[in-house]
Amino acid sequence: SWMMGFYFLILMLFGQRADRRYLYFALLCISFAGAYANMIFNYHSNDQLFWEKISRIAFPLTVSFLALFVVEFTGLIRKAWLVPLVIGVFSLLAGLVVLFQPDMASVSAVFGVVMNFLITPCLLFGLVLLVMDAIKRRRLETFLVLGGYLVLIGASLWDISYVNSGYPPYCYLVPYGFLVLLIAVFFIPAFEQTAVSRLASRQAGEIGKQSERQTALLGHIRESARD
Repeated sequence: SWMMGFYFLILMLFGQRADRRYLYFALLCISFAGAYANMIFNYHSNDQLFWEKISRIAFPLTVSFLALFVVEFTGLIRKAWLVPLVIGVFSLLAGLVVLFQPDMASVSAVFGVVMNFLITPCLLFGLVLLVMDAIKRRRLETFLVLGGYLVLIGASLWDISYVNSGYPPYCYLVPYGFLVLLIAVFFIPAFEQTAVSRLASRQAGEIGKQSERQTALLGHIRESARD
């Protein structure tokens, strides 16, 4: 996840133009790695409360960056600058509330509230935008991202239901849903590069035809001048 995050970040920084889709998806990948820090560093010698807070702060950020990626990817919202502001404020508030909890039980209780009032609305918001874009423009890229998004949202709802019930699942499905979405998004630069290559080939062909016509016209002019 970290490697994919840095890959998309480099793609955004050194691409032909700054693309906020890749920025948000890079931040999504990086924050997703942080969302499972409590499992990665699950050792008795570590400060479990610290890593639990890191995870519970990073997970809402992951979903927030996912919603922002969908906003940029679909381009359906005209005043798109308002969306990062609104989501950013709520994510900041959620992170601060989690940060100042005194113990593990309090963190879990607050995270349940954050899950219901921030994470779930963000997931549904992104789903609505993708469905609207699929109906409106019917792009292959949209259907790929929508398919990966549906897998991720299904896995998220599965995990959320277990967290709210107080019983941990046998296996968390969100990492696998995220992997499916990552593969789907990975095809976007490939499709864009293919489209650019096809456009360049068509332009090269048209330039070649124009050059041939100009050469033929110059030849006729020279023959007429000789006569």
